[in-house]
Amino acid sequence: MSKIILYSDMNFAGKSVELTQACGALSEFGMNNDASSIVVTGGDWIVYEDNQYQGKRHILKPGRYPYWTKWGGQNDKISSAKPGTRRERKIILYSDDNFGGKKVFLTEASVYLKLQGMNDQVSSAKVVGELSWAVYDDPDFKGTSHILQPGDYPHWTSWGGANDKMSSVKPAKNYIILYSDDNFGGKKFFVTEASVYLKLQGVNDQVSSAKVVGELSWVVYDDPDFKGTSHTLKPGDYPHWTSWGGANDKMSSVKPAE
Repeated sequence: MSKIILYSDMNFAGKSVELTQACGALSEFGMNNDASSIVVTGGDWIVYEDNQYQGKRHILKPGRYPYWTKWGGQNDKISSAKPGTRRERKIILYSDDNFGGKKVFLTEASVYLKLQGMNDQVSSAKVVGELSWAVYDDPDFKGTSHILQPGDYPHWTSWGGANDKMSSVKPAKNYIILYSDDNFGGKKFFVTEASVYLKLQGVNDQVSSAKVVGELSWVVYDDPDFKGTSHTLKPGDYPHWTSWGGANDKMSSVKPAE
């Protein structure tokens, strides 16, 4: 059985609440916006900043989180929680806008959507579950890529792609999101693989904030080809370039940490 224990103080001290099932309002236990450390056992849990599983969320894998930065959140900023559904992952691809026409369900990676009779025919999509999916213009996970986070995409412009231009897809477990403005504003760019020169993604020396999603850390470099001053960003949110100790608009290459 999966379980989460929320503590009001850092290092698993103070008042505590133990949950084994979803709770849409932690105020019922006198624990609304009062969690500073967490223990998770038996399976993933998702914690939300607002009631009824709304607002910013964080997925916590089994382990001990002695203070809030360990899960990438803020102190005393959790209002609801529920067990994760890590095994539920699915993308539904539709040949027409607004989820019309032919549809294909995928639960695993596809190196070539022609095998599913859907190559270069996708106009809308739905992502179900807690995992995001990476979609690629070309077979074998090549070409321009986009990350589709859980939710509905009624039109190909919803994910920033091109109509009928998708040839391979796979679950995206580890990626970095780069933003042109502070506090996750402005243009955003999803990077799923090492990039020797961020100019190829149209974001060279334009990064002011970032989010690292998944289990892997990422190394960011001031110069192309993984050269110059580097900084390692662990999973979590970085609302300002000072959060990772870098300089504003000074990032030219990135790669997953080894």
